[in-house]
Amino acid sequence: MSEEVKTVGKRRWPKILVMGLAAVVVLGIAGYLAVTSAWFLRSFVVPKVEEALGARVTIGDASIHPFSSVTLSALKVDTGVGGEPLLSDHNIAK
Repeated sequence: MSEEVKTVGKRRWPKILVMGLAAVVVLGIAGYLAVTSAWFLRSFVVPKVEEALGARVTIGDASIHPFSSVTLSALKVDTGVGGEPLLSDHNIAK
């Protein structure tokens, strides 16, 4: 009888391993989708940039492609000094 209990216990570790790997894959995909979203850029990146520059930064929309490009639309960097913003998508040569 003790041999039956040992056999059942030994077969459980592959199931736990597969479930752990599946959890890592799901969390990795969720993390990738979150980090490459415009929401992440607005919520986490823009406040850090504003703090570093000491200016107000606004963006309309963002398209993020890791390792290749980030496309921002309706970008505006305003220092609060003077009437014109320091940088906007209207005064960038296209």
